[in-house]
Amino acid sequence: MTRRRMILTAASLAIGLPLLGAVIAEAVLRLRLGLGDPPLFRTDPELEYVMLPGRYRRFGNTISINAMHMRGPEVAPSPAPGEQRLLIIGDSVIHGGNQTDDTQTVSALLQRGLTQAGAPATVLNVSCNSWGPGNQLAWVQRFGTLGAGRAVLVLNSWDYGDIRLHLPLSPETPATAPVPPFRALHEVLRNYGPRYAPAIFGKPWWGPGTLPFDEANPPETAGRQSLDELRQLVTLLRERGLVVAAVLHPFDRELAGPPETGRPHLERTLAELNVPTFKADDDLRAAIAAGQTPYRDAIHLTPQGNAVIAQVIARAAHAAR
Repeated sequence: MTRRRMILTAASLAIGLPLLGAVIAEAVLRLRLGLGDPPLFRTDPELEYVMLPGRYRRFGNTISINAMHMRGPEVAPSPAPGEQRLLIIGDSVIHGGNQTDDTQTVSALLQRGLTQAGAPATVLNVSCNSWGPGNQLAWVQRFGTLGAGRAVLVLNSWDYGDIRLHLPLSPETPATAPVPPFRALHEVLRNYGPRYAPAIFGKPWWGPGTLPFDEANPPETAGRQSLDELRQLVTLLRERGLVVAAVLHPFDRELAGPPETGRPHLERTLAELNVPTFKADDDLRAAIAAGQTPYRDAIHLTPQGNAVIAQVIARAAHAAR
């Protein structure tokens, strides 16, 4: 083999092998994990941020976002004759995230339960990642209550102090689709690299959208604002003719230890508002004792956990006032 041919062969391998590896990795990431076409977000002057309407495929799951930024199918502005509507208002716990298929969200499980019971009812899922009372209030102010007669607020300890900061979107809330042709690889580097790189390189960098305070211990000013927005939300729902209840959803560590800082504040405010409040703690403990795995991380739920919360929400909806 001539020197020239050896150089050409080495150059071909140097270019071809990485390219082949990239093509294989791209195919695996797209076909096996559904990467490359992430659910997209945009900032919003009132709601802070919302998910863009669309139908996405992630990790084998379908994630549907309707025109009003709700998780689930499109809905008419008003109910059909005889149709009862229930608003479930929450954050990523209710939304389900990319790890939960449309058919396994809390609202979908509750919808099936009501349908099987013979009730012509629709469950509306008003939620998004890390939304707090202020985001939820802004959604109701813009879109209304869509003819619902009942609303259940699903809250956790970190809703105390969760206020709209209008920060830039983070890698967890991408605003643009990855660049082709290697869209899945681009997404891994852009969206997931900042999350997992710390294991190798040290402290993560989430960009300029990083929260300016610890969510578990927010400043008193943020706590007061979140509680005031919660009061406004309950008042607005009641003014629109809805009866209201609340469900307190615990972090997994709250099942075995003391409550987080925010829970007592939420409980007092809901009591002042005369909102029937149901704690999901005992139901989740019972599920764990029965050998189930209701949590997939510190707060988010598996389909088993969603089924538990759906039952608690059903009880709360009946007690709403």
